[in-house]
Amino acid sequence: MLDLLPMLSLGLGLGLVHALDADHVMAISALNSEQGRSQKGLFFSSYWALGHGVMIALVAILLFAFGWVIPAQFTHIAEMAVGLLLVVLGVSLLFSFKAKQIQLDQHSHGNVTHSHWHSRQHLQSQKNDARALTKTHKPVLVGLLHGFAGSAPAIALIPALAYGEFSLIALYLLTFSMGVMLAMICFSVGFCYCQDMLNRRYALMAKYQAKIIGLTSMTVGGFWLSQAV
Repeated sequence: MLDLLPMLSLGLGLGLVHALDADHVMAISALNSEQGRSQKGLFFSSYWALGHGVMIALVAILLFAFGWVIPAQFTHIAEMAVGLLLVVLGVSLLFSFKAKQIQLDQHSHGNVTHSHWHSRQHLQSQKNDARALTKTHKPVLVGLLHGFAGSAPAIALIPALAYGEFSLIALYLLTFSMGVMLAMICFSVGFCYCQDMLNRRYALMAKYQAKIIGLTSMTVGGFWLSQAV
């Protein structure tokens, strides 16, 4: 039991740190920028972490059960795919917000009249909430790609090699994946809360903030591609 505690602490700590890698944070930020509600951020980050954890588990099974090591060219292609994905997410975000129309909405409370800037998408968001929550395939696929590429297999599996029993390896990987999910949920909920507040109070500012995220995603994706080439 004393030997098990350091192993689980290591897995949880590495998972918490690994979740906040630049490519992970940028992808989740771009995905959630199209939604802007903390509830959706919770679902999206959870599904992303689920895809990430499933891929790590598949890599572990291939390595420890069948002795198959992922070829270097596969991980290289996956790294390039991550960069391309970030560019595509950034471009998609820019085009989606370009299509928005900001308008001045007036409403009254008794004798007091208020005016706020709103986008049509923001005014119709409640109608689309239930439908949008069902679109979970995108964060899952992004999580699968992130779990396959980059440092995820190395960070998750190299420490696990020190433990010979498959049950201990599985427990370590589960703890690692829980750390990834916990960190990403905390980041995503905080991010979407801030964006939701901007949408309610400063919708015009929220529009440009989303454009900045789109441009940043494209920049990080371009850098990722340049490193992978």
